[in-house]
Amino acid sequence: MAEMKADKGVGLLFVMNSALYDTIFACARDGQSSFLEVPMNHTRTLILAEGRPGAIATRKLGACSGVVVLGRTAAIMAHISPGDPNASQGQFSAEQHFRTLLAQVEQQYLASRTHFPREATAWGIYIADFDEITNDLRAYAAQRFAALGLPGGHTYYAPHRGPNRRDEVRACVQLSGSGVTSFYLERQLIQSIQFPRPLPGRQAPHAAVPAAHRNHLAYREAQQTWIHVFAGNSLVPESARLSGVYDILFVDRNETSRWLKYDFTSRAWLAG
Repeated sequence: MAEMKADKGVGLLFVMNSALYDTIFACARDGQSSFLEVPMNHTRTLILAEGRPGAIATRKLGACSGVVVLGRTAAIMAHISPGDPNASQGQFSAEQHFRTLLAQVEQQYLASRTHFPREATAWGIYIADFDEITNDLRAYAAQRFAALGLPGGHTYYAPHRGPNRRDEVRACVQLSGSGVTSFYLERQLIQSIQFPRPLPGRQAPHAAVPAAHRNHLAYREAQQTWIHVFAGNSLVPESARLSGVYDILFVDRNETSRWLKYDFTSRAWLAG
């Protein structure tokens, strides 16, 4: 085992099983829908349903930079070359190119914000230490993410030193069905986070709030099952942890819904 990381939510570093790691990349060849590959100088977002596993990854990092935003059921990854390959020589600096790609990360984060609640989101920037520009890019990224309400973060990038392998360095974010999000760099686990499952709001937001932004419980009479709706996803509710009175969206056998109250302490519906 390698050293214990001090960052919050980070466990022991270890080397990922080669067969498992290579299988993740093989999914791209098999057309697996839960795998998303990020080409150089692109930014991609992977969004999954609660309980569904998946992975987003990139390869041939070499001297490039990487930026990730980690969530419970979603992840954003950018693969950024040291300079803009489409620009005339000297037209754009490495710093300008990095800022352009980081802006894409910000835009995709904002467009999918309901999938990245602040209490269940982390970010990281991965840069090879070649010259003084590295610290400037780290500082700029920290400033931009803090402006988005994500002050936490971490940096790591040790270029692969093996013979004839530098261009093959790969990065991968793996999301498990149990809510664990893990970031790997060339088979080494850099960060693994068990994001907390949110509890439903006691007072449910009614019709004035869009359904995708609600955090509430529903009960389906036909199946006699509870459903926890959070950020547009249906979760398995942790009803055993609840106590007291909650507003509940009650869906009867005719699929007609209305708001009722339920006391999780006495396990009884309340009149009126």
